[in-house]
Amino acid sequence: MTVLSNVVTPGDEPLPPAGPDGEGNRKPKLIRAFFHIFMGVACVGMYQFVVNKGMALVLLSGFVVFFGAVEILRRFSKRINDFWTDRVFRMVGRPQERHRINSASYYLWGMTLIAIVAPKTIVCAALLVLAFGDPVASAIGYRIKLLRFKNGKSLGGSLSFVLVAGLVAGLYLGIFGGMTTAGWLGLAVVMALAGAAAELFNGRLDDNFAIPVACAGVGMVFSSLPFT
Repeated sequence: MTVLSNVVTPGDEPLPPAGPDGEGNRKPKLIRAFFHIFMGVACVGMYQFVVNKGMALVLLSGFVVFFGAVEILRRFSKRINDFWTDRVFRMVGRPQERHRINSASYYLWGMTLIAIVAPKTIVCAALLVLAFGDPVASAIGYRIKLLRFKNGKSLGGSLSFVLVAGLVAGLYLGIFGGMTTAGWLGLAVVMALAGAAAELFNGRLDDNFAIPVACAGVGMVFSSLPFT
């Protein structure tokens, strides 16, 4: 059993540069974007139509334990780490995830947290904001370098995030939200804005955790207002 000497723990890794090889300028992987959207839609479909909150938390807890165990084992076994990154997540993983916590683990942690504290409609809307907004922001931000920020993100990517995520969340909330028109429209907008802000300003946390948590938090506050 070999200890991985070059593992970077969360909070210690350097931020990606804003230059040509930085995260904001990295060419998006099409298959990763489709996988991102598919997983978000699948999770929302399961939670909306198949499982209740209790069942969802049981399933999520099992996945959290499994992925957590793998993350620990990866740090002590090069063989397990290579299998996880080169086989399991070969098509959708990023090179830097070889020595960092995998994005799927962050996704599970974020989804589990919001499933515990938020109503079903807020959870589903937050997952849809992440599923559609994040890959769109990456793709548009890479191609349309409008007002590039120091962290490699761009205004073009953030605006596209708000537009697409707001439309998708609005479609879902309009059908399943059980709110007034002003309520679901406003909720979709504020959740999309919260997600875009988390994607733009988040420095250390993975987007797959930061975006749904930010969306759900803002969504719960907004939906508690009397006019919704």
